[in-house]
Amino acid sequence: MDEFVELDFSKVANIEDLKKYESKVLNINSILNSSKLLEKENLDWMNLEENILENALYTKMQGIVKNWKNQNIEVLVVIGIGPEYLIPKTTYEFLFRNNKNKKPNIEIIFAGQNISSEYLVKTLKYVENKRFAINVINKNGNTLETSIAFREFRKLLEHKIGSELAKKLIVVTTDISKNILSDLSIVKGYEKLGIVQNLSNYFAVFSPIGIFPLMVAGGNIEKFINGAKIAINEANQENLLKNNPYLYACLRHFLSKKNSVEYLSSFEKEFNYFGEWWKQLFAENYGKDDKGLLPVNATFSTDIFLLENMDNNLKNESIITLFVPKKYNNDIFIERSIKAKKYINFIDGKNFLDVNYENLIKLNPLNKFNNLNTIYFKYNKKDEELLGYLFQFFLRSYIINAYLNDINPFAQSGAEVFKVNMVKINQNNEN
Repeated sequence: MDEFVELDFSKVANIEDLKKYESKVLNINSILNSSKLLEKENLDWMNLEENILENALYTKMQGIVKNWKNQNIEVLVVIGIGPEYLIPKTTYEFLFRNNKNKKPNIEIIFAGQNISSEYLVKTLKYVENKRFAINVINKNGNTLETSIAFREFRKLLEHKIGSELAKKLIVVTTDISKNILSDLSIVKGYEKLGIVQNLSNYFAVFSPIGIFPLMVAGGNIEKFINGAKIAINEANQENLLKNNPYLYACLRHFLSKKNSVEYLSSFEKEFNYFGEWWKQLFAENYGKDDKGLLPVNATFSTDIFLLENMDNNLKNESIITLFVPKKYNNDIFIERSIKAKKYINFIDGKNFLDVNYENLIKLNPLNKFNNLNTIYFKYNKKDEELLGYLFQFFLRSYIINAYLNDINPFAQSGAEVFKVNMVKINQNNEN
């Protein structure tokens, strides 16, 4: 059976370099699957894909979406920050943005990811004369940016249609336990989508944080989940050379000995927000004890000069992990041009994929013109299945990479301290 995604690391490491990791990695995976880790309460995310399509919560989400369609809702405002914003934003941009062949059933816009009055006013005005619904995503229930945006959009919706009708168009996605937002949903009568208590937001891709907005937009949830299952099956392969998620984790650990930065890049802009999610996920790892590779999201070849300048200032070398299509579904063949002969005749007779590969080799400063520092993720088709696969792939890789660096991958003490301090600062300012 062909690999769903081909992982080509032939330019950066030898098989012998990675085989030495096999016993340790497989032991970690065995402990993960048996939930024997000290952090076992953080492993609820590992089984979400298996039962999400059959549980009552999924049926509840389907019912909400059906009701909104019947009410001709035009726009869903998703309010969140960090992974609560990046997960639904990634899926929407990856599948629907600038895709003439795949229009969303309901348009999604985003708010609450910053404290920008101009952005908030623009988004409020955008939905002012549209039929819109709200999905506020906030696991701990008291994040400042999310709270501000939710208050303003809720106020606008209630002003437009009244509080009684508005409550049917507001969905709260938060922790299953009690918090401020959960209490508000009970008082106001909003629909609540519960998130498992010990589920870190970065691992919540296949919870209502990721599933509900994708369902609203009209994405194929079954394909999305199936892609994740493919990655899970790969991660359970006992032969490391057939286990791409863990091979990648080993690659990061091996390469971090001589490299300091990893750039995640693509020829296609649909991967940009996926790169932002990936960056935040792996930055959680890198930021602890200054171990591992610094994750940087970059688009090829838009950011080529950024890469060059950064690389020239680094003490160690860097690598690029690149998403590349095996072929373009929509490609352009560059015909010979007499007028352009003196300038770019070297591209005559080639398609864009050929040109991109040549640019990667000739212009990539990290490769020093010899194509030595690139890991390739070669895929067939950009769809829900690929996206679900990549999410689960990198979640699994992140866990293994963290333990190889002797780091707890689940601790987010810094983020929680920041949130608490933000609330305290603003409370003190009121006094």
